[in-house]
Amino acid sequence: MNDLELENGLKMSFENAESLLDEANLLFSKKYYCRSYTLFQLASEEFGKCKLIAYSLIEFYSNKSFDRNIFKEYGLTSHTKKTKIITSLILNLSTLYQKETGRIPEFFENVLNDFTNTNELNEKKNQSLYVCLKNDKFISPKLRIDKKACMNLREKAELYHDTIKLFIRPKEDYKSWALALKLGRQKFGR
Repeated sequence: MNDLELENGLKMSFENAESLLDEANLLFSKKYYCRSYTLFQLASEEFGKCKLIAYSLIEFYSNKSFDRNIFKEYGLTSHTKKTKIITSLILNLSTLYQKETGRIPEFFENVLNDFTNTNELNEKKNQSLYVCLKNDKFISPKLRIDKKACMNLREKAELYHDTIKLFIRPKEDYKSWALALKLGRQKFGR
């Protein structure tokens, strides 16, 4: 895999995530909260994929090679791993924000909860699609996903969008970041 393919994958994944976000907002405006919830979560996962591809592009430029097994290791197709990737990015940036401002961002606890409970988040996404069986009772998605839950996820999906948008940069920026990474590794022996 070369840099052009990684750039193309990042661009396509970001456009797809934006499309999922747009469609989720359309469904939300029509009060289809269950399916809107599903698409907000899928958009969030796709933003996680964008972060993984962006990182891979930096690695490619710092090493002039790329181990495509990173996609298997970090879960290019795993819903929960992509959620972990995007939430970990937000948590890392929140830490920087806290150091700079002395304040914890108001969304921090919410994102931290998602980071530590990715399986539950994935299960809730499934519950937004399917009638499920619990304690010998069938439960409709409408009873599991309400407007508030959907709005909560919508806010996070938009935060993920705005954060990943910062990584949609020209090739030269990735090369600069890669050089900085390479110099840092040389200096600190990593």
